[in-house]
Amino acid sequence: MTANARQNASAQGFPLTGFKQIRDQMLSLDQGVHGVRETFEYTFNGNVTDTFDEVALTNADQTVVYLLVLHCTAKCYSNDQTEIDDVMSSFTIRSL
Repeated sequence: MTANARQNASAQGFPLTGFKQIRDQMLSLDQGVHGVRETFEYTFNGNVTDTFDEVALTNADQTVVYLLVLHCTAKCYSNDQTEIDDVMSSFTIRSL
């Protein structure tokens, strides 16, 4: 979401504020599989900060999209970052 889109959403009452991008990473895997990994934070009602970690991949001919999303509090993400990174980094696509 762009900065302008976040401003418009906030003006319309969207309850998440304080966007902070943590990671924006391009991924190139075996067999032409490619995509992105995005990690970011939002604060809900100015109180609790949540972290979102997402991997979006597509196959080589871009006919299938695969998505893995993790969502937890920023405190949980920080405390368990090693384990979370292990899981998010292990997301792979195998051809049938």
